[in-house]
Amino acid sequence: MPQGEGRTPLDLDFQILPMSRSDEATPLRRPTPTTPALAITHAGTAGSLGPITGGARSTHNTPPHTGGLFPSAQAVLTFLAVATGARLSSEAVRVRRGPDGLWWAEIMVPWHIAGILVNAAHGQPYTGLAPLWRAVPTDGTPAQAPVSHAPFDGTILLENPDRTLRLAPADWSDATVRDLIHATPLQPVTSEERSIAEAVIITTGTLGRACLRRILGFDCETTVAVVEREPLNDAPPAPQLGTPPANQPLGALLIHLRWRGGYLSPSCLAYLHGLFYLPSTMVARAVDLTESTPRPPHQPDHGRLLVDLRYRSLLAMSLVASLVPAGESWLLSDAEFGQWRLRTVSRPVAGEDFVIPSSP
Repeated sequence: MPQGEGRTPLDLDFQILPMSRSDEATPLRRPTPTTPALAITHAGTAGSLGPITGGARSTHNTPPHTGGLFPSAQAVLTFLAVATGARLSSEAVRVRRGPDGLWWAEIMVPWHIAGILVNAAHGQPYTGLAPLWRAVPTDGTPAQAPVSHAPFDGTILLENPDRTLRLAPADWSDATVRDLIHATPLQPVTSEERSIAEAVIITTGTLGRACLRRILGFDCETTVAVVEREPLNDAPPAPQLGTPPANQPLGALLIHLRWRGGYLSPSCLAYLHGLFYLPSTMVARAVDLTESTPRPPHQPDHGRLLVDLRYRSLLAMSLVASLVPAGESWLLSDAEFGQWRLRTVSRPVAGEDFVIPSSP
């Protein structure tokens, strides 16, 4: 997925939370319909230290943050998703996108805990507080966090044994979780990966009625709901699904189907792949927070990640799904179909109840 151009550091529909200045540990935030599962605070002052937002706690009174320099958006997402899934932190203080595909991220967890996760995600861990950071030795040797009393002007300094890197705002722009997901490429699925138990169709009302009649013939359990959709990021227009007017989401029909026999039959999958040739229609696989007990993606109590049926992500999708705000679904596809946010605006009904019987 190519990165969008002209993206501003802050996305209006992504809540940027203020960073707490308390030194007391606070419980992990639970997602609500208006609160992302992972918040990026983009704190702007030096020396401000927030709480450790999980069960782990350092023996120090004011432990420094952990920062990481990563070679790709995929590596940052893996780090943040694992930190969130492991209940170490529900907030990232700062995420920045730099030149040459490099990314910077920092969380409010001590380096001797989170630095291990940075290494595991192919990153270089650092310890400190903005603006000054020091590289953590790869052999686990204790690292002394640098101290800086200079005002934070937005430039981050990374001290390494051989040089100091400068992450100036002009070259390193603030980013959100959606920017990270948008910058992570999708890969075409192979024939061995096409077995799925459920799928989601996003289409118009007229086409949805025709799709339902055919799908019910495959002995599938179906539910139907009305959703609003709008671009996930300031990405180029998607020719297949259209571009909504400014500040005005588009309505769509969401059909969730699951085959009663376990996996969708080959004939049903072939039909679903053929739907991509219809206008304003796409098909996706649902990634659940708990893959052992899949649930429909339109349920409002938790977020969902939907991936184009023809692709797979290089990420651990069950972990990334935990970063999606509650009450939303994020739909990921290629440049032809785009990336979208979906919000359910109706209660789901059974597909059988939605289809009007034909006259005898």
